[in-house]
Amino acid sequence: MLPAYRARFARQFSALSYNAFLADLGRRVRCPIEFRVSETPCFFAGSLMSSLADAAVSMTRSLVEDPVYLETASQVVPARFRTANAESLPTFVQVDFGLVKEGKAVEARLVELQAFPSLYGFQFALSEAYAR
Repeated sequence: MLPAYRARFARQFSALSYNAFLADLGRRVRCPIEFRVSETPCFFAGSLMSSLADAAVSMTRSLVEDPVYLETASQVVPARFRTANAESLPTFVQVDFGLVKEGKAVEARLVELQAFPSLYGFQFALSEAYAR
């Protein structure tokens, strides 16, 4: 993380502000938040974020451009959940990385890659709540 941004956030943090953040987030998504939400946003260098985005795009392309993979993946979905005129590729893809420190450098390790849309509405509300 970027130490100056993290330190500034930590100085301003309080249990009261965190509880207000959770209440605001719950109002935004119109339901109680029943899972742990990070107490702090993460502050990373733009270069790290760019390398993660490049890696995510590369991994996603390797899958969606592979006809054997696409056919195999389509067979995983039970027939009862397949719909007429469904999209051939996912609209949303999530690539999760774990970060590890290698000497003085931070490197990414793939945790999972998945496609589901419900996360994105929550992520939008979460980013607004963090900004507030």
